[in-house]
Amino acid sequence: MRFLALCLAIVLLVALSPIRAQGPSDATEAVREAINDLLDDFDGFKDSEIFRQCVYGCGSENPGSEWRDRIKTLQRQAMRREDVPTQLKDAIGELWQMGRTYARGNARKAAELRQRVEAVLED
Repeated sequence: MRFLALCLAIVLLVALSPIRAQGPSDATEAVREAINDLLDDFDGFKDSEIFRQCVYGCGSENPGSEWRDRIKTLQRQAMRREDVPTQLKDAIGELWQMGRTYARGNARKAAELRQRVEAVLED
């Protein structure tokens, strides 16, 4: 009987102990990494003539087209996950807007959007 009481006391202590804060989920970390990769890739083609002319069009000859497709895929995957923070999901959409804004010649606004995305990644 004492053994049973001891086991019950241990179970109650564990059950009632404060829950330790957990780090970001694997899905959250994967989204952060994907956004970082997209930012790096954007830096590689953002000043190309075809991107400025076509933004996200002109098919496979434009790296912006494939980049946009990767953003859409990431957005679809992240939206289904409850363990990915809303701010991170919003940052994916801001990536798309950042690219479009930059291609249209508004580098200042694009830089502001990028800073917002990078701020979310640091949180």
